[in-house]
Amino acid sequence: MNVMTTVELTNSAIEPKKCIVQLERNDRILSQMHKKMSSYIYEPNTTSLFEQSEGLKHKMNTLKKTNIEILNSFKQQKQILKEEIEFVKNQFKAINDLQTGVDNYFNSVRSY
Repeated sequence: MNVMTTVELTNSAIEPKKCIVQLERNDRILSQMHKKMSSYIYEPNTTSLFEQSEGLKHKMNTLKKTNIEILNSFKQQKQILKEEIEFVKNQFKAINDLQTGVDNYFNSVRSY
């Protein structure tokens, strides 16, 4: 996944356009992950995989909503406040962590 690094995020703190581009990219990534998770190929075969799948889908929906809220907020701003930078970093990290979780889930389903 192409998550913006801390250095890029810090350098783009004055201008939110880079953050907006990355947030839009992350939104597409979340949509692709959700579509893939909904595919019959990755249907859970066990109770444990079902619970893992539901948890990942819930996180995906939560991150997607948060991502949209941040996007809408930044589109109306000319500058990003320093307090918002940390929130955005956490969002990028959470999406990256979710991607890792989804990849692990896919590997578990394939190996079953």
